[in-house]
Amino acid sequence: MLNFSEAYILHVNDRIHLNESDAVQLSNVQNGITGEKLFLEFFDGLKAVAMIHGLRLDIKGEVQYDFLFIQEGEVYHYEIKNYQGQLEERNGLVKNQHGYIYKNIFQQFDRANVLLEQILNEYRVESYIVFINPSCTIKTDRRDVLEYQDLKQRVEFHQAKKSTSHDFELAKLLKSHHLHRSKYERIHYYDFDQLSPGVKCPECMRFFEDCYGGRDYVKCSYCHHKMRKQELIFETIKQVELLKNDYYTALEISKWSGISKRTVHKVLNHYCDSFGSNRATRYVLRDEFRPKIFNTIK
Repeated sequence: MLNFSEAYILHVNDRIHLNESDAVQLSNVQNGITGEKLFLEFFDGLKAVAMIHGLRLDIKGEVQYDFLFIQEGEVYHYEIKNYQGQLEERNGLVKNQHGYIYKNIFQQFDRANVLLEQILNEYRVESYIVFINPSCTIKTDRRDVLEYQDLKQRVEFHQAKKSTSHDFELAKLLKSHHLHRSKYERIHYYDFDQLSPGVKCPECMRFFEDCYGGRDYVKCSYCHHKMRKQELIFETIKQVELLKNDYYTALEISKWSGISKRTVHKVLNHYCDSFGSNRATRYVLRDEFRPKIFNTIK
């Protein structure tokens, strides 16, 4: 699950020129998403497993877990790193073939593992750090390190195990404590009026190229994801609320979605609270419809 700042940087990308800091963050976020998708491809056929993706908890400070598998009273934690080339680990420091040192990789991983063991003291916890890129190799004596070619064996391991009702209950409990927004996040908001309008496909993050016209649905020309008009309007509302971080008008939603104000009004009235009247009416998503990555601006 994306955190708030990650969602913002992905959606503001290609709408305005990013400053240097945001461009670096964008690259890191995209690289991380690619690695996690590659990991998920391995486990795509895994059935009826209690799995959590992108969990952030407050345990004596914030800590994040990329993937947790809960099976037969045991918790398996996988931390994903999408690095390339030849790496070497020594005394917790990771260096690539060019001499660049990656900071705090194993320190953060070890801390996350210890804290998970503390809160789940009735469960056995097994943690691995996965260097997911097929081009990456790492020289290390640690036994909790996996490379791309090791994952097939891990898939077979998990296929031989089952998740019990208690495992699913634990997964639900952990998800209920997920921090949807970090107190340490600092976002540089770009001027909304300077952003290029349009709706991004929620699957591939490319702009829908043809949102206009009388059709009942729109289809992404890149990944072929389809959305009905009402779904497209709702997606537009979410993206505008994220990017503007303020109230918005029916005209703005109509402009960004390419759908008539009359149709937009119906969706706004269903999902949003309104303030003001006539042309001055502004909207904000009701709490029950707001995605958890979005903050409350009321």
